[in-house]
Amino acid sequence: MKTTIFNQRAERDELLSRPYQQRHTKYDADELLQNPLIKLITGLQVLEGEVDFTIERVRHHIRVGDSLLLPAFTPHSVYAPKPVRLLRTKLNV
Repeated sequence: MKTTIFNQRAERDELLSRPYQQRHTKYDADELLQNPLIKLITGLQVLEGEVDFTIERVRHHIRVGDSLLLPAFTPHSVYAPKPVRLLRTKLNV
């Protein structure tokens, strides 16, 4: 399992300078990421593969071309049964 830690202060400063921030995110096969909450509204679009999002204890299975909007301060987890690539857009609203 691969874990990436971003510099949160630099990410916050970059986000405050414009209305949104986009990043490509990759998960390896059989990878689980548990994130207790997110601080901004975040849109996710599956570019390759498929992924299971659990948002407030409800599981959502999304595939290539599907998208999902995560409200701010929402507990969630991500499970990738196969390798997946996502486009993550944080909205500064």
